[in-house]
Amino acid sequence: MIHKHYNQDYGFSYYIGRAQKWYLGLKVSKGYRESDLHGTVLLLWAYIMIQETCYPGEFKWKVIRP
Repeated sequence: MIHKHYNQDYGFSYYIGRAQKWYLGLKVSKGYRESDLHGTVLLLWAYIMIQETCYPGEFKWKVIRP
């Protein structure tokens, strides 16, 4: 599922195929076919937590947990 959000510009989009247009009621982009900061942060965080769950202690990530 994470891979579906990956883009050719080496980032991730919150929505598949386009950047997130709105964040907390504010317009933040025009929704072009590109990565966005929110999607990149959330999906990299998810990917790292999955790695930590599957391979505990193997990677040297410093994961911030909510």
